[in-house]
Amino acid sequence: VAALKNAGLLDRLRNHGVEHVFYHQVDNPTAILCDPALIGFHAMQQSQLTTNVVRKVSPTERMGVLADVGGRTEIIEYSELTPEQAARKDCDGRWIFWAGNTAIHVFTREFLEDLAAGNGRLPLHVARKNVPCLDRAGTFVKPDDPARPNAIKLERFIFDALPLAARTLIVEGDRSREFNPVKNRDGADSPETARQALNRIGRDWLRLAGIEMPDDQTVEISPLIALDADELKQQIASGAVLPTSLFQR
Repeated sequence: VAALKNAGLLDRLRNHGVEHVFYHQVDNPTAILCDPALIGFHAMQQSQLTTNVVRKVSPTERMGVLADVGGRTEIIEYSELTPEQAARKDCDGRWIFWAGNTAIHVFTREFLEDLAAGNGRLPLHVARKNVPCLDRAGTFVKPDDPARPNAIKLERFIFDALPLAARTLIVEGDRSREFNPVKNRDGADSPETARQALNRIGRDWLRLAGIEMPDDQTVEISPLIALDADELKQQIASGAVLPTSLFQR
């Protein structure tokens, strides 16, 4: 938030009449940019900070979780929960901490201005990391044991603004559509699974527009062509010439 202020961006937003700011992480390629439904709910509820959550696939999934702390809505970072806490269930056998933070948020500009003015300071979190360094003998070493980190990094998270807002809104999203992050080189949450998700979404949109194709067809639809299935269907119905290389190969 301080960076927005120091760069003069909050002033520019105000001068351009921008009232709401949409935020998402760059490592989630299927996030719906400036999601009109999410922004609409945010505006209708007069929320200062709206957060999109999805159901976690397991208690150990590395996602911050939504929680009620002293009557205030907060997100607890996954690294600050013990395995036992993360796996807690209610009387019906359901996970208590099921709502995972997607890092998709909508803020009012005025709320960001209040934060930048010092009306609520975001706390620091400790992250223990393995960081390449020079040892006492001047030899370059690259620690790789997660159980023995050699550095402490202090971090601030924008989601810590949740309990500082007078009015908040939490919206559960469609995980398969909106949350396919790239966090690992291989396996789950990797570039390959993100590509699979983009292809699946593209195929679904084209099928809704009446175009059939095999399940293994590679399809990536550029946001310059359409942002959702309805917009793509309208483009096709209007007879627009769509560059094949941009959406199917």
